[in-house]
Amino acid sequence: MEYENPTRRYKWFRPRQAQYGSIQPGTHVNYGQGSLYNDSTGPQLLVVRAINMLSSQGANMFLQAYQGKSGAPGGTVSPFVAGEARLAGALFSLDNASGLFAVFGMSSPTGSFPFNGSLPVMVLPPGWSLLAQSSGLADVCTFSFLWEAISIDELDFLY
Repeated sequence: MEYENPTRRYKWFRPRQAQYGSIQPGTHVNYGQGSLYNDSTGPQLLVVRAINMLSSQGANMFLQAYQGKSGAPGGTVSPFVAGEARLAGALFSLDNASGLFAVFGMSSPTGSFPFNGSLPVMVLPPGWSLLAQSSGLADVCTFSFLWEAISIDELDFLY
């Protein structure tokens, strides 16, 4: 194809380097929040490819980067290719009493940032989280993420 470098080690999407997971904040009275945390102990970045929020209120979703963990661990994480080893990435949830200062917001009814194969939602270095929060108080919501774990030297060949 035109405009492609066949020598690149990393192009587009690699299913064997991908995982997906979802988390539902427990019973809460404030703003439900789910987050994806890069728990890598090595030089792995998380390339967040897609995020989705299912909301009982049709609420909006706000995103923000955060250095550190936020909330309690939980949820389920699975490799994109069944039988592959677990990679970096852990899910957390929180009943947050305050709203996020969002760097990116998504309105209902979509509540999702779909996978389009080229532009990621965010790239998380080790020790960073992507926080996703519902705009509805006491909203019963579920947050789902799809991400790839890549080495830092592959980042320049991401696009």
